[in-house]
Amino acid sequence: MPSIDYLNECRNFYARVLQPQFDVPLGISEAAVKELERELGFALPESYRQFLLWMGNDKQGALRGSEWFADEIVFNNEFLDEFLSDNGIAETTSDRRVCFFVHQGYMAAWFDCLDGSDPICRFYSEANSEPFAIDAGPFTSFLLKELQGVADAVKT
Repeated sequence: MPSIDYLNECRNFYARVLQPQFDVPLGISEAAVKELERELGFALPESYRQFLLWMGNDKQGALRGSEWFADEIVFNNEFLDEFLSDNGIAETTSDRRVCFFVHQGYMAAWFDCLDGSDPICRFYSEANSEPFAIDAGPFTSFLLKELQGVADAVKT
């Protein structure tokens, strides 16, 4: 049975709009994904695995300036607990949570790996006036919005 390309829309947008400026993204190997899963102690959702294989080491690319990358995930997970606690955010999380995005220590996004192949993301920013995390949609939607934000920023 062929695998679903969860990132198809993201890849197409990137190729059309961002690749001329940022070149081809730098991913990690399947072996590196498996090593990260071993280190975490659980399997990653398919959409996120595809992201890592596609952009998981693209630190000089379109997502530079934030902690999105494979070698930052363990630190991001450790950071998230303290970040949420310091901000009084009560979140029910499992031991299979992945904090895949941190930006300058004041915002973070994460998902529960038990939440399917394209998990729903949670997001919190200290810039929010409300003291709670929000539902940020499936991982693929979150990623596409971030890529669109990069494209908008590049235009200005």
